[in-house]
Amino acid sequence: MKYEGTELTENTNSPLHGAFFEPFKEEFKNRLFKNNGIVQTLNGKIKGIQSSNHDLKDTEIDELLRASNKPEDWLEICFYSEQNSKLNHEKLWLVGLTKFNSSALYLENLGYFYYKKGKYHKALDYLSKSHALEKSFFALTLAIAASYAVTHYHLVVDYFHKLNAKERLKLTDDLLFKVATAAQYEQQYDFALEIFELVHKKNNYAQLPTLKESLLAKFGGDSKMKNWFNQIQTKINDIEFRKKLTLEEMITYANVLMHENKFDKALEHLECVRKERFNKLMSRET
Repeated sequence: MKYEGTELTENTNSPLHGAFFEPFKEEFKNRLFKNNGIVQTLNGKIKGIQSSNHDLKDTEIDELLRASNKPEDWLEICFYSEQNSKLNHEKLWLVGLTKFNSSALYLENLGYFYYKKGKYHKALDYLSKSHALEKSFFALTLAIAASYAVTHYHLVVDYFHKLNAKERLKLTDDLLFKVATAAQYEQQYDFALEIFELVHKKNNYAQLPTLKESLLAKFGGDSKMKNWFNQIQTKINDIEFRKKLTLEEMITYANVLMHENKFDKALEHLECVRKERFNKLMSRET
């Protein structure tokens, strides 16, 4: 059988590269090598994977695939092949699909292979197929990270909702902040607030003042805050007036808008601040 594969370049800048997912996979691989044992069983037939200076022949791959009776067998072979950088690892992973495409475990690990390579759309494709067969905490959290990487924010929120309460507490703050950010992009502001509260609860942070409490403390009362806001609001559309405001005043104006549940206007205002005050600075730095 003729097998085709595509070489990929490792992308070590991928989101959460190794920080959250790699320990899960290292534990799985170690357990696989210890308990499954196809590498030891095949012995001589598999030596070429470790020592070959060129890619495996299709006949060699065929022989290994015939000897693999379950997904764990081929997964072990794929992981074992990582010792040899000269092999086309993607080719081996895709060959496994010809025999184990109905295994959620195999599809999940193939999804992680593509995630590590920075091929997030491909990762999501195989992870979605894995989810359709069987729910997995690892696959769902990986899908959250991959979806965020390609700005599919609706998928970030959808996959998070598939996790139960105990599973959500296992997520790192970084992953939770990605979910909260995605929720804001999807204009699900109450849900974003729930995520921030989850981070607060998970870490036992000291209770922070509410937005209203912070604003009232800043202005010294509700009437003073409203007077200041009304004065700004009448002139905020004038670019020359905006230039005279400090960055703190601009952010405070956005906070008052959010306090009044005008989240869309607050976001629009902050986008305006970013373009007017930071675009030129960022262009100079790059």
